[in-house]
Amino acid sequence: MVGETPKLHALTGMSGMALPLVEKLAPGQPWNGEKRGCIDEFAHCATPDGLATANKLAKTEGLLVGPTSGATVKVAIDIAKRPEMKGKTIVVLAASSGIRYVKHPMWGPECAEANAALPIPPDLASEVPIVRWRSEDYVPPEAK
Repeated sequence: MVGETPKLHALTGMSGMALPLVEKLAPGQPWNGEKRGCIDEFAHCATPDGLATANKLAKTEGLLVGPTSGATVKVAIDIAKRPEMKGKTIVVLAASSGIRYVKHPMWGPECAEANAALPIPPDLASEVPIVRWRSEDYVPPEAK
């Protein structure tokens, strides 16, 4: 929440931000959460909601975004659901690519599935052939 000390979370890059724009709009005045300049409000997203939205964007929309982008889209969806937003266009920037987070816990189930599905390529020391296994040799794992 605005004004609270940030707590430990998995939405990397989303806390402790300096807000020089807010300060420049009203120098020396504490911000009380009301509209100031082009900023109407600040919103927040819980870590599980941001991660879930990032995963949903990947699975349903084909958008590989990071956890912070998942959080911004979640907040945009919440804003879009407000009655006064009916018929309006909501724009959100998804500034983080999910490729930077392939080792992040949010992709744990997908990494486990990929590790089970893809065989370890043989002969990793050589530079040729580029394709290290033939797709016709692949046998998918048993469904559980």
